[in-house]
Amino acid sequence: MNRLVTLAAASAVTALAFLPAVQTAQAAEAGADSVSVTCGAMPGGGFIYNAKTLNSTPARTGPYEACSKTRTYSAGTTVGIACWLYNDYNNLWYKTNSNTYVYSSHFSSTVKSHVDSCEG
Repeated sequence: MNRLVTLAAASAVTALAFLPAVQTAQAAEAGADSVSVTCGAMPGGGFIYNAKTLNSTPARTGPYEACSKTRTYSAGTTVGIACWLYNDYNNLWYKTNSNTYVYSSHFSSTVKSHVDSCEG
């Protein structure tokens, strides 16, 4: 009986040892061109610039379309912009004063000149 318990425990440990390798392989299969998406509030921002949306504007948890949408601003809504940043696809996003992210094309092209980079 002791030998059976020992063998079962050893098998479980061996199976767990391969788990990270499987997850890494699955991530690699996602595509060589894929970029790791970071969603969630990041540091940055200070002075708040109030900008009006040009059209319907989704606010997201991070600076990527893949990040969850927290709300949608209707056209003409004033949004407090804290700072700007480029994501890993070189797309310009704005961080709002409510720690969400909005894509720059939903605003006038002059907004970036009124706020600092989120990276300081």
